[in-house]
Amino acid sequence: MVQVEREIMAAVDSLKTILDGLSSNDGISVAGIVSRNGVPIVCNLPAGSQVDTFSTLSATIMGAGEVIFTGMGKEKPNTIFLSSPNGNMLCTPISQKSLLIIVGEKDLQGLLSVAENAKATIKEVLSNGQKA
Repeated sequence: MVQVEREIMAAVDSLKTILDGLSSNDGISVAGIVSRNGVPIVCNLPAGSQVDTFSTLSATIMGAGEVIFTGMGKEKPNTIFLSSPNGNMLCTPISQKSLLIIVGEKDLQGLLSVAENAKATIKEVLSNGQKA
C-alpha cells in the first residue's frame, strides 16, 4: 500500500509541475485538471478562488456541450472555448475520466496549442504514474 501511495504522490507532484509550467507560460493564468464529475485533481488557481466551484462548473460546461452536440446527432466536442474581453477559457478532455482547463489572455488558437502540448505530457504521467 505504501508503494501505491508513493506512486500516486509522485504522479500528483508531476501533474502540479506541468501545471506550474503552464501557469508560468506567458498569458496562462489558470490551469487545472479535474475529473469528469467535477472533482479537482490538481489546480493552479489565484488566491481566493474556490477550487470546488471551478472544478464543478468546468466539468458541467464540458458535459453540457457534449449533451448539446449528441442531442443534435453530432460527435461530442473535442474542446469547449469561452471568450471574454478579459481572456479566454479552454476545456478539453484528457481521457474518459479527466479534463484539462486553461484560462488566460492568449487567443483561442494559442490556448489550444498550449493544451495539446500539455495533454500529451499529462497522459504520459497518468499512464505511467510517475513520469513528467
